Amino acid sequence: MADERNRELERAAAAGDPEARAALSQARRRQGASASFPGWRALWERGADLFAPAQLVAGIDGLLAADLAPLGPDLAARAQRFVEDGRDPGVLDALAAEPGVGAGLELALRRDPAAEVRPRDLLRALRDPVALLRLGLVYDALGGPPPERFPPEPLERAGVPRWLVALAFAAERRAAPSNPFNLSSAAGCVLSWPTVEALLAAARLGGEGLLVTLLDLNEARTRLRLERPLEVLAACPGLGEALAGRYAERVREALLEEGPAVARACALLTRHGVSLPPFADALATAATRPRSHAEAWQAIAAAPPSAALTSALAKRLEHSRAGVRRLAVRCLQHLEDPR
Repeated sequence: MADERNRELERAAAAGDPEARAALSQARRRQGASASFPGWRALWERGADLFAPAQLVAGIDGLLAADLAPLGPDLAARAQRFVEDGRDPGVLDALAAEPGVGAGLELALRRDPAAEVRPRDLLRALRDPVALLRLGLVYDALGGPPPERFPPEPLERAGVPRWLVALAFAAERRAAPSNPFNLSSAAGCVLSWPTVEALLAAARLGGEGLLVTLLDLNEARTRLRLERPLEVLAACPGLGEALAGRYAERVREALLEEGPAVARACALLTRHGVSLPPFADALATAATRPRSHAEAWQAIAAAPPSAALTSALAKRLEHSRAGVRRLAVRCLQHLEDPR
């Protein structure tokens, strides 16, 4: 009887009935209470809307089916239903209970860094944030980030949930560089930054926590050994616009830090070609401190000439410390004659 009622709700919801959609979401939420997979439970208890039917573009179901096919007919069909509309979250428990079941998917977590990764094609086409979130849970359940290396709670506090780490590895275009600050040759990412923010919003998380971790304003990246997935996320197209816009104040804070946040912020600004004049005062401060001079100067030298930067550096000539004045003179001389 309950199955028939659900089928009626599904038909009405598919026809656009808002009351049916709400009732179907509530019914599936009650069903979701029985799933025990940790990533699912965390999202379910936070009130994330995990049951909304995905808005899929034509052909995406074929990509999804091909991606999940190595799981076998039963698990693949269940996982695809879950990704598409949130039905049967218990499939996550089934996937997690099958050691090695994800090996056939060639997930980035299991692959040679130089190999091609099929999930990239799917992630490039799958734009619905709730469906992507559910796919991240599937990848996580398939043995994704090892719990001992990527413990869930510290990751959440750092703004990087385990399902996002799994998606980041699958979204990687090529191997990340050995130097975590060298973003000029960093891994590419098929997920855009607006998509990542939409994912975090669907999970009832904010994008600022992840941005803080990317800027190294805390020690989570080093402590949790998150260099590789964070390099992938730092390469998301569209991050530059966010840095120059709503996160500009966070970038200024990072530039004024004494630690590795300066190098990270400068690398992100350069990597994404962000216009530097809005950050002129903070960059001038960083460029005239011995510990951050090299990184800040590299960012300044890589950008087009700017009257705002020249003016900000000239103000540093009035500083009381001789070392600051000396570095300001050096920067100004290089700006005048970059040879």
